[in-house]
Amino acid sequence: MINIQVLSDLELVGIVGVLSNSQSTLPRNNDKYRNDIYSFFNGFKNHDAVKQFKILENTFSFNFDKPISLMLDYKDDKKPSQLLYNYVGSEAIEKYKEFYQSLSSFKSISNFQQFFAKHKPEYKMAVLQFKKNVPIKRCINFLAKTTNTKLNKNCIINLMFSLTSANYGWQTTKNYYCNIRPSNKKSNSSVPFFANDKIYIETLIVHEFGHSIINKITDNFKEIINSINNDIFIKCFENNPYNSDKITAINETIIRAIEILYVKEFYTKNDVINLINDYNADGFNKIKEIAEIINNNKTTGIDEYYAKILNVFNQ
Repeated sequence: MINIQVLSDLELVGIVGVLSNSQSTLPRNNDKYRNDIYSFFNGFKNHDAVKQFKILENTFSFNFDKPISLMLDYKDDKKPSQLLYNYVGSEAIEKYKEFYQSLSSFKSISNFQQFFAKHKPEYKMAVLQFKKNVPIKRCINFLAKTTNTKLNKNCIINLMFSLTSANYGWQTTKNYYCNIRPSNKKSNSSVPFFANDKIYIETLIVHEFGHSIINKITDNFKEIINSINNDIFIKCFENNPYNSDKITAINETIIRAIEILYVKEFYTKNDVINLINDYNADGFNKIKEIAEIINNNKTTGIDEYYAKILNVFNQ
């Protein structure tokens, strides 16, 4: 099943992030929505959840995808996943848990549900626009076919009105998630707009749902990855906020290779060249080789030839 929606759990954490002036919630064609957050929640800027968010962001890397991953784990599974533990470490997880507990207090005393209900017409409009503009099923079917993966959970596209630092994919025991921030391009829409560039938004869906497949596989190959020379990723680290994290750089490279195969199938040769050049400029310089390996193994689950992909980074 494919659902497109605005998840209240993530808007809750996003609102707390906005009130804390988090780098995860910078303006992105959502000024009207942000202004209403400041107005509606004006009396809660000093709530413990708001203070904790900022402290965690500064001291325990609670930014980018971490708040989203934590909230989705709790939403579906009532606890942080092992993948998140592996990602941030036990000490950070304990601090994240404390923040989550403070959110329940913020939610109940701030009338968050009233705010969310007030904005439901805007959420609905954004969802309808997204459905109208994006061939969602084509994107997801391509990803499943190309990686020979059976997507046996719900696929949820979540439109984030307040969490704007980037787009993120995550997987829980129940769902695959593609979390999308508003476009930074101006549009005529009266609400934050999420899909005004066809290739970008389609490859984004492939990309973020791709994380649901690739991240867990990569987590099983840490020993091999630790042996890969960091020098192959220097340009990637310089141009992206990965903090010398080879696992993230590898995930991002593999998923971008799958994007290239998508554009090759549905768009023009020039579109493929332009996208490869853009990614090469950002330091993803093994995309063509990895795309070829994936394209030649479509009848095999990607986990079965994953070691072959990792060998590319040693060349």
